[in-house]
Formats: sequence, C-alpha cells, structure tokens
Amino acid sequence: MEEKIEDIIVRSKQKDVMLNKLTFYMKENGFYDVVCRHLEELASKDVNNGDEYNETYLKLFEFISENMPTEIYQKFYIDVKNFLDDYVHPNLE
Repeated sequence: MEEKIEDIIVRSKQKDVMLNKLTFYMKENGFYDVVCRHLEELASKDVNNGDEYNETYLKLFEFISENMPTEIYQKFYIDVKNFLDDYVHPNLE
C-alpha cells in the first residue's frame, strides 16, 4: 500500500509535537538538566576513549530509560494514547 504525502506530513508534524511535549515535561520536572549533564559527561569520556557517537547515544537512551521519573512517563503515555485514539484509530469508541 502506497503512503500518501499528507499522511507523511501529518505523522512528521505529530512526531515533532510529541517530542516537544516530552521535552516540556522533562524541563518542567528538572530531568532535562540531569540528562544534559549526563550527556556532557558521556561526551567528554567518549571523546577521550574514542567511542562511537552511536554508543554515546545508546548509553544516553539507557540512562533516560532507567532514570526517567514516573510522572513524565505517565504524562507522555497519556499523550501517546490520545494520539493513537484520535489519529490511528479515530473511529474506535
């Protein structure tokens, strides 16, 4: 099945909205600063050790996954659920 350009645009815009919401929740909670400091730490170590950038981002993702406050997960979960209900399955009630 061929994808319509409109669907791609909507999905791209929605992805940006969702990422902005997640970033907002992280900043509101103070977790964003924690993540930035951790990334700076990783970057300084990885540059000295010659690690790949992909490894750095994997380590950052693992850190976020393990340390993200439940409050952020819950808010973002609701946003994702609402998006899926409204966009992906609009006729399901």
